[in-house]
Amino acid sequence: MQRWSEIFEHRRERYESLATYTLDARGARPIGVMAAEIQSFVLASRKENLKHDRG
Repeated sequence: MQRWSEIFEHRRERYESLATYTLDARGARPIGVMAAEIQSFVLASRKENLKHDRG
């Protein structure tokens, strides 16, 4: 885990610049709260994509 953390920190800027969505999971928030946040983003993205597809 330590090595992965080091690699991630070294590449964080690149990963975040390529990401559509980022979630800060470093705190003590419950996994259910973070999952709900991700789900909310995904649903909003799908809704937005449908609007664009229908033109």
